[in-house]
Amino acid sequence: RAAFQPEGMMIGQLNGALAGQTVFHLHFHVIPRYEPGGFRFHGKPAEDPAVLAEHAAAIRAHIEP
Repeated sequence: RAAFQPEGMMIGQLNGALAGQTVFHLHFHVIPRYEPGGFRFHGKPAEDPAVLAEHAAAIRAHIEP
């Protein structure tokens, strides 16, 4: 929440290919939610790597000591 200031948060875990799982180990998706907006678990096409790097830095800034 601190990194993105979302209106809500969604936590999901996909289990099995038919559920949309593409990485076959236990992991969770923590998804900030805003209005309005659609939702997909796996973005296609993938987000720009530079945008992903900015998001990762924002998250790290709130979880690293």
